[in-house]
Amino acid sequence: MPLHHTWNSIALDRTDVAMLREAVQIAAKAAGTTREDERQHLASIVFSFYSRGLMDPRRLAEIAVLASSSRLFRSQYYGEADQSRAGEKARTVHLK
Repeated sequence: MPLHHTWNSIALDRTDVAMLREAVQIAAKAAGTTREDERQHLASIVFSFYSRGLMDPRRLAEIAVLASSSRLFRSQYYGEADQSRAGEKARTVHLK
């Protein structure tokens, strides 16, 4: 019986990890995020776009903040598209 791996096979070096960490920190700061689950949500979005070839930490952060406030991404992580977390409102961010 063949084994089917469900993990992503992208190899990361220290530079990649540092860049991803920077992108998540920028996104968390821009979104005003302090909770670990929200940071993990941003990190998963950052990694998703990184694995598609986007390498700029500031651009990754902008996309993560925008995507984390969209119904599509909320439904993926939190259930139905019409549901949102308590007190959540759409985020608009422009990084300098």
